[in-house]
Amino acid sequence: MKRTFFVLFSFLLLVLVLPLISGCSSGESKKINLTISAAASLTSSLNKIIDIFEKEHPDIKISVNYGASGALRQQIEQGAKVDLFLPVSVRDLQTLESEKLVDPSNSVVFAKNILVLIVPKGNLLDIKSLEDLEKSDVKKIAIGSIPSVPAGVYAKESLEKVGIFDNLKSKFVYGKDVIQVLEYVNTGNVDAGFVYRTDAATSKGVTIAYTVLDSIHKPILYYAAVVSSTKYPTEAKEFMNFLLSKKAQEIFSEYGFLPPN
Repeated sequence: MKRTFFVLFSFLLLVLVLPLISGCSSGESKKINLTISAAASLTSSLNKIIDIFEKEHPDIKISVNYGASGALRQQIEQGAKVDLFLPVSVRDLQTLESEKLVDPSNSVVFAKNILVLIVPKGNLLDIKSLEDLEKSDVKKIAIGSIPSVPAGVYAKESLEKVGIFDNLKSKFVYGKDVIQVLEYVNTGNVDAGFVYRTDAATSKGVTIAYTVLDSIHKPILYYAAVVSSTKYPTEAKEFMNFLLSKKAQEIFSEYGFLPPN
């Protein structure tokens, strides 16, 4: 009798629980997971924008891989599963376009930035220009690895324009992205470094010694492009367009980015 009751109870429990499990699985399977590869300098602002987007689109979950644009481009070339690419380098975007890995018709420019020369707080070496980097007491200069880190490429263009790049080569300490360059300066391990203005604003341990003129390097533009292999082109494009929305642009502005036009 007890055995019969136990079997009946187990059967009824199974009947009740199965629909709940099935319902949860169904709800989870309906959630679309987008993967974005984005320039490291976007970290704080993009995380905030994603939070807003996900609240407005509960059926979409976004994960982000931050890094140097060149390194992220190589990952896509090697088959990484990415839905949307957000580089700060037209060269990396055009490379993927030429390889048919992103669709040129599915891309936008959504922000601009400014290159700055930063020094540890206090600026004890009194660095006020690019030429000051040639001073004998300036021993180490942090710069993004070339060519994988766009900030390093922009810095190289600028230093070449004023004719001192080759003179400074022995002083360079290379960072894997602008976040690492910022950390080198913030900790005082180097005397100066090149980052974007938005990165400098995140640290209380550095001072902007010089704002690099736009005229001596290519425009610093942020791009968004849907990756050709994505399974979710509609949702990827929806988030790409959201980057141009008033809400997103206000956040970018809050973090020091300039509008795309």
